[in-house]
Amino acid sequence: MKKEQIQENGISRRGFLKRTALAGAAICIAPALEKVTAAEKAITGKSSVSAATIPAGMAAVRAQRTLSSGKAAFTISAMGFGCMGLNHHRSQSPDEKTCIRLIHEAIERGVTLFDTAESYGYHKNEKLVGEALKGYTDRVFVSSKFGHKFVNGVQVKTEEDSTPTNIRRVCENSLRNLGVETLGIFYQHRVDPATPIEVVAETCGELIREGKILHWGMCEVNAETIRRAHKVCPVTAIQSEYHFMHRAVEENG
Repeated sequence: MKKEQIQENGISRRGFLKRTALAGAAICIAPALEKVTAAEKAITGKSSVSAATIPAGMAAVRAQRTLSSGKAAFTISAMGFGCMGLNHHRSQSPDEKTCIRLIHEAIERGVTLFDTAESYGYHKNEKLVGEALKGYTDRVFVSSKFGHKFVNGVQVKTEEDSTPTNIRRVCENSLRNLGVETLGIFYQHRVDPATPIEVVAETCGELIREGKILHWGMCEVNAETIRRAHKVCPVTAIQSEYHFMHRAVEENG
């Protein structure tokens, strides 16, 4: 999906947080989506889900939220779909047909942002998402990530790589794997101590101007680094792992 197709935001940050607290992360499960809709009605007094547009018995996400502001503003569905666990890192995985069906169902239920990364199986997850999104790329956005170092397809755990050359290489690979012309958000997966964040931000700014990404973001990063990066190229989103099984961010920021 291209930026001009984004609709106006219809939900506040506070409203989004209240809704996601009710729904959790299971965006493909009908009961969770029903809670999203119910919470929206409780907060706003109405629901943005229209019975005329939703098949009988199908819960859906129709509310939206806007990340960041100004030129960095990005309007997406109030809940997104994290694709990593489909075929990488989370114990047993569904078969490919099931994964594709889940993504299609999420789209039909109103999800417009799907998140993946180069490092999720070294292109494996991106290729799965790309296969699932064939015929749907005008309706959704995809975010991916750069920054880990790989040698012959194997991640070097002791090093990161956010050099401009690697950022561009990962971007081109992601576009090809996903079958899209533009990435919705391109995240730095981890900070690279050897590459100044200002250089990373400038490279992402160039990719934005070239039309290869709409926005950029950062993962697992402290406030000072965010401020430095934002001065060079406005940051749209920050991803940090935070859930019931991982709450370290409450202590280390």
